[in-house]
Amino acid sequence: MYSSLIKLCRQGNNLAWSEFTDKFSRLIFWAIRHKAQVLQANITESDISDIYQQVLSAVWQDKKFKFIKSPKALPSWIFTVAKNTTADYIRKKNLIKNKETCHFQAARRPDAFAYNPYSELIDYIKLSIEKLPLTERRIATLNFVYELEYLHIARITDLPLGTVCSTIKRTKAYLQKCILKTGGIYEKS
Repeated sequence: MYSSLIKLCRQGNNLAWSEFTDKFSRLIFWAIRHKAQVLQANITESDISDIYQQVLSAVWQDKKFKFIKSPKALPSWIFTVAKNTTADYIRKKNLIKNKETCHFQAARRPDAFAYNPYSELIDYIKLSIEKLPLTERRIATLNFVYELEYLHIARITDLPLGTVCSTIKRTKAYLQKCILKTGGIYEKS
C-alpha cells in the first residue's frame, strides 16, 4: 500500500513527499495534540506548527524512511515520530503545566470532519464520539477519522489487537444507534 510511496520518498522524489504530507498531515497534527494533552503541556498554535515542521524535517532531511520495517506500518510509525518529537519539544521548552493548579484544554485544529457534505449527520457522530470514554474516543478517531487499520491502532495505543477490534465493534454499534435515533444522542447504558 505504502511501499512505492516510501521508495520514492527515500529517493528524494518531491512529488512523493508532497503526497506523503497531504496524506499524513492530519495524523501528525492529531499526534502532536494528543501527546501535548497527555503531558498536560501549555502549547500554542505556533508551538504546534513548529513541532509539525520538526516532524517533517526529521523525516525528510534525516532520511528516517530507512527505519520503516514494513510499509504497512507507515501510519503508526509517523504517529510515533510525531509523538516523540512533541515530547522532546515540550521538555526542551519546559511547557508542562503544573497538574495540581491547571487543567489542560488541548488546542484544537479544525477537525477532520469539517469538509464533509453530510454535516448534520457528522454533527451527530461527533457529539456521540465525544460522549465515549477516552480510550474508546481515541480508537474511534484513529479508525473512523484517520482510517487506520486495527493493527496500527493497537501499536499506537499500546492495546492488544483483540481489545481494539472489540472496541471498534462496540463503537460502531453505538454510533449506528446514534445515527438511527432522532431527536438526540443515544445514551450508553
